[in-house]
Amino acid sequence: LQKQKDETRLRETETEASKERVNKWRKEISEKLLDISKREDELQRREQELNRFKHAGQREQESMLIRERESIFAEKRKVELVAEQLNQKLHQLKEGEKRVDICRESIQVKERTLNEKEQSLLKQEEELNKRLKQLTADS
Repeated sequence: LQKQKDETRLRETETEASKERVNKWRKEISEKLLDISKREDELQRREQELNRFKHAGQREQESMLIRERESIFAEKRKVELVAEQLNQKLHQLKEGEKRVDICRESIQVKERTLNEKEQSLLKQEEELNKRLKQLTADS
């Protein structure tokens, strides 16, 4: 029972540490997505400006904007993949928490059972002591 308690405490500690990492990663991903969104907005603004003032010399700038858009898209996709992995990790953590809860409940049931048995044994001991006193008194 003590071993099971120790294992449950260890799982709880690991789960809490994993939750903290997940929350940190979530914050980083949100910040990256916000930064990417700002870059996309800036790029869109520049593209609109380019469309208004198209000249022959702006072809180079146009291809630069296309490369930047592709770069932003690739980075956004990478961050989205990390976010998906993070969601999977969070799901695993929740499953781990469920297992910890089940172990905790099992420990509580075993403790109650042990306490009940202990109380029963104490009552039996008390009754045996009474009988012993009675037999001693009778003889």
